[in-house]
Amino acid sequence: MTYQYTVAQCDVAADEGPLGELLAVFRRVCERLDLDADDGPRARLVARAVIEAGLAGEDDPDRLFEHAVQAARAS
Repeated sequence: MTYQYTVAQCDVAADEGPLGELLAVFRRVCERLDLDADDGPRARLVARAVIEAGLAGEDDPDRLFEHAVQAARAS
């Protein structure tokens, strides 16, 4: 099953804790790359890169940011 949510829909109490940190990194990357956070495959690629790095144990926001920017630019 695939869920499709926009960033705006994820804002409900998500600005705190680990989820909020991942969301903040995602927004920073989208801003840096001039992406609409709610639009298209590149934004999903950025989200996936941030989430996968977080699940792999990365918790430094700057390293998450750089990882996601590199992933988006490589696509």
